Order: sequence, then C-alpha cells, then structure tokens
Amino acid sequence: MITNRLRRYFNKMRTAKDGKIKNPKNYLYVSMRNMFDKWQNDVLMAEKDEANNKN
Repeated sequence: MITNRLRRYFNKMRTAKDGKIKNPKNYLYVSMRNMFDKWQNDVLMAEKDEANNKN
C-alpha cells in the first residue's frame, strides 16, 4: 500500500505541470496522511462490523 502510494506520488511529481505542486514535501506528507487515515478507518470499521456480528 505504501509502495503504491509512493509510486503515485513520484509519477505525479514527474508529470505535473510546473508550478502546480508548490511544496513537494507537503504534498508527500498529505498523501501519506490520507493513506494512513483511510487505513485506520478501514481497520476500525472492520472491528465494528466484527463486534456487531458477534452480537
């Protein structure tokens, strides 16, 4: 998952028009943060579904 996100990041950096991405470090940070937030949400939802199925 991380490798895929990094590949997308580097591809975007390579293909983006000049000036479109003003701060590459911030763009990477936000990309990784969004990925981990989604992962955490998926884990929590799976735990919730598992708890509901036990009841």
